[in-house]
Amino acid sequence: MLRISRSLFITLSAFLALPLSMSAQLEGKVVLKNVSSGLYWGAGNNQGTRASLLPYSEYQTLHRSNGSSNYTMESQVSHGGNNYYFNGDYMDGQPTTLTISRLSNGYYTIASGSNYYGYSSQSGTYSGSKILGKNLYGGSNGSLWQIIHQSDFNTYLQTATMDEPVDATFLILNPNFGNNNRNNTAWTMQASSYNLCGGNDDNKCAESWCSSFNLQQTLNKVLSSVPNGIYTLTAQAALTDYANKYDGDEYPVIFANDETTPFCNMTGSDIASDMSTLSAAFSSGKYQVQPIIFEVTNRRITIGARGTRFDTWCIWDNFRLYYYGPNVHTGIKDTSTLPMTDGSFYNLQGQRVKPTGKGLYIVNGKKRVIR
Repeated sequence: MLRISRSLFITLSAFLALPLSMSAQLEGKVVLKNVSSGLYWGAGNNQGTRASLLPYSEYQTLHRSNGSSNYTMESQVSHGGNNYYFNGDYMDGQPTTLTISRLSNGYYTIASGSNYYGYSSQSGTYSGSKILGKNLYGGSNGSLWQIIHQSDFNTYLQTATMDEPVDATFLILNPNFGNNNRNNTAWTMQASSYNLCGGNDDNKCAESWCSSFNLQQTLNKVLSSVPNGIYTLTAQAALTDYANKYDGDEYPVIFANDETTPFCNMTGSDIASDMSTLSAAFSSGKYQVQPIIFEVTNRRITIGARGTRFDTWCIWDNFRLYYYGPNVHTGIKDTSTLPMTDGSFYNLQGQRVKPTGKGLYIVNGKKRVIR
């Protein structure tokens, strides 16, 4: 039996309520979410460009052929020239013709001839990923897709709740500093020594060394303006302190608008190693920074990383963005008025609560997300 999560049910219900003229027209940017796995179609694994199911959202671009139901899929990675299409196995080849069919339940199937694409159990080397399944049959749960068209991105984001946030990483161009990514210029970087794509091909990362640096991206390319409301930004980031003379205020930080979170300290053999070692550490889940929880009121988000020290090596990867909805407001103007060390949980109105599920809480004076 096909099981549908509450968040996917809510999202699908909102999606099906859209005018047919909007949801039936698929040409343009789309987010493809696999129904049975909850993972997203993207480029990853095996040189970082293999068609994969990823644990974060990434947009693809569909081009329709001659007014039919046949499409080609343009990706965000390139193997040079015009090799930036899904070719049946990788995302950086010549285009394979795809037939996309909408089913009566509102889901879609994506096929090339008799081969249907979707979920299989083959794990990828990128953490949490799967290799895109092929040679599936159209009636299998694994071959069902939710397709969100760019004209519906705002509506899709508005289905978010505090209990069921929406993965909004698709708003970030090149969030992984990935191999052969066509959006590598979306990031602006000010530094004398840096590399924005190095390490292992399956999980490239970025670095700056012996230099002050300021990396940033304003998220206005996929949507000209983002919805107001509560977001969280996560990333992986680490530094090695050659001089061993930092104090807490001097650490390099990941930032989202005016909010920041510090880099993690490297440990063990990672210290003073190389990008390949750290990209492998990132793949294993190490060096997750504390999430940044921030509220957007002017429909604008700028994210990035920065630091001012000249005697350290800084390395980062895998930005992720989540949206919790537009109607979340805290009645607490100054969280320092709450107990700072007792470990109690408070809701956004300053009331002491016992967390019973997912949500946003204040603990020891700081906002914290529980998933």
